[in-house]
Amino acid sequence: MNSVVLCLDARYVWPTCVAVRSLARTWRSAEPLRIHLLTDPSVSPDSLLALHAAAGPAEVTVIQRDFGFPDMRIGYITPMGYARIAAPDLIDAERLLYLDSDMLACVSVHTLLRQIGHDYPIAAARDPYIPELGSRHVETNRFPLGGRAPEFPYFNSGLLAIDVARWRAERLTERAAELIADPGWRPLFGDQDTLNYLIGGRFELLDPRWNVMPVSAVQQRLDFTFHGERYMPAAYQLDLERAPFVMHYATEAKPWTDAFPAGPLRDRWHAVAAEAASMIETAGLPVPAISGTVRPAAHS
Repeated sequence: MNSVVLCLDARYVWPTCVAVRSLARTWRSAEPLRIHLLTDPSVSPDSLLALHAAAGPAEVTVIQRDFGFPDMRIGYITPMGYARIAAPDLIDAERLLYLDSDMLACVSVHTLLRQIGHDYPIAAARDPYIPELGSRHVETNRFPLGGRAPEFPYFNSGLLAIDVARWRAERLTERAAELIADPGWRPLFGDQDTLNYLIGGRFELLDPRWNVMPVSAVQQRLDFTFHGERYMPAAYQLDLERAPFVMHYATEAKPWTDAFPAGPLRDRWHAVAAEAASMIETAGLPVPAISGTVRPAAHS
């Protein structure tokens, strides 16, 4: 069995509804779309029903428990961001595809549920903001490099294709849990830095279209250095944003908030959100709230 995995708490119910809707509406495989949702107890039964409705005919399995993950250092990333590290030990599958809840599938992701190159445990795309292990980004020293060169690629953990057997053979869940529990290990991007440290560049590098961030929009609102120019020249980045395979609304500027500027990248997310709202309402359910406000009805 293969499955797509998303992880969420109550704060990310509505974005996850939109993400699963995007997965279902683009799915093109003869095999059924199987989705595993890892949640904590904050996600209500009504919210779970809404997620099922947004997924349409997809097979949805929920794993809900108190995971007890520590807080992230970045406020908009909830502790459930660590759940991607636990997923390969919790789900009985040959291959998993993990996606963040702030992602939007623009093409069918079934082609990523395939054998990963060499003996690597994962396939992932280079992070456009932190393209190399030695990239400074916000903090000067990200983590010890050991014997690895600072130019080794650094991946974004928002989308991970996972070979479950290889992941388990390398005890990545257990080793990551040990690091996360260490009070001396407090990287800025908890799960992402942890996995990059453990995997150390041993991953299949995916086409950047599988994890496209709205750099052109984010740079209008947030003030931090874009280190990916060597790999993503501005003109190429704009081409990626026009035709992504998966759009990733990373950073705190989310398209469901006023922090994200108006334009095609925001409109793309809201078009799928309207479809998700319609499916949830058709099922006779309330559209989940976000930031304390009920989402507009599908017909408004």
